[in-house]
Amino acid sequence: MVGERIIDLFRKIFEQRYEIYSSSFKGKHGYYFFMVKDRQKKYLTIAGLPEKLKELKFQAEEEKLINSDENLLFQICPLIHNNLAQLQIFLNYLKPSCTKEKSIPSFGTGDRLGIATPAHIQAFQGKNIFPVLAQLSTREITRTESSLQKVLDNALWGCFEVGYEGPFGADADHIKDLDNLQEAINCGFKLYTLDPSDHINNDVMKLTREELKKEYQSLPERGEMEKIYLNKEYQ
Repeated sequence: MVGERIIDLFRKIFEQRYEIYSSSFKGKHGYYFFMVKDRQKKYLTIAGLPEKLKELKFQAEEEKLINSDENLLFQICPLIHNNLAQLQIFLNYLKPSCTKEKSIPSFGTGDRLGIATPAHIQAFQGKNIFPVLAQLSTREITRTESSLQKVLDNALWGCFEVGYEGPFGADADHIKDLDNLQEAINCGFKLYTLDPSDHINNDVMKLTREELKKEYQSLPERGEMEKIYLNKEYQ
């Protein structure tokens, strides 16, 4: 009933300016969070007591106060990283994880548009699959003029939009150097797919056995690799 009352008050004060994603509505510690959209973009909306809401660190573009028995303040906030980080303090399930069940298959969605996560979540419903909702290669990120942080944030906002509270993964794909790896770790990714293609000699298939042996013996890492892998059994 509280949720319905909050939404009714929002519609009354903002009239028809915004469409509400009712599935996103969450209440926590006396604050209420939900997503809305106008004709151009989506926003995070927060409702709460004015004196309490002002103490939080959300960045709002618009505020409206209801001076009645409710004494309620609405904040309309852009979907930026800072606001997502603040939201995660209240909704701590909005963070990627790793599957603990080895028998459960995983599936990476690779959302290049940054808007498909709600549809991906719907596609996974009723299926015993661990969804990897944030997954894009560094090459794709460059070509789409995105970033690792934006890829992850888009997936998290998509989870919030549909009210998804289940587990999901985030894979930084085709990592080629330590800088990219550290960036992915700092952003909050939990899976890292390494791409060693820059260090692979694609001409080895053309070499004779003797040439191949010579190439191997010239590797500076040969001794260390043999200590780790030679005469070992693996299952």
